[in-house]
Amino acid sequence: MTKESLGESALWQKYQTLEFVSDSRQQIHSGVIITADNPYGMNCSRWQNQSNRSRLLRVLRVRGHAYQVIWGASFDYSHAEYSFLVPITCTQGRFLAKLFRQLAFYYCDRQGRLFLCMTRNRGRYAVPKLGLLSQHWRYSVSISRYLKRHF
Repeated sequence: MTKESLGESALWQKYQTLEFVSDSRQQIHSGVIITADNPYGMNCSRWQNQSNRSRLLRVLRVRGHAYQVIWGASFDYSHAEYSFLVPITCTQGRFLAKLFRQLAFYYCDRQGRLFLCMTRNRGRYAVPKLGLLSQHWRYSVSISRYLKRHF
């Protein structure tokens, strides 16, 4: 394995071991979870990520999409990305992920099953199934506040 593929492999592992934290109960039950943070998996400054988030939020509003704000976070909260749960198709999610230079995004089907989708690989999932979105969902006002302060 090359150094690059090892780094990419570690990144995919991180994408698979996370929870979604929100300061509200899950309101949208199927759709896409997308972020604009850290394009191409590169760590950006807080200011850059906030700018990217604002652009994604404008796109969602202009297109009339409903959304729920959530955090995609590692279990130890050492890394988190401000994200949106949006009730759109996987194809629409892939378009947004490409637009915001994301390597991957999550798709939750109508049965609540969660999939990790590679942006470049049309119609294929990077991970067949991560279980149910509800298994990765954490409702916590205090953790959401902590993540907002630190990311």
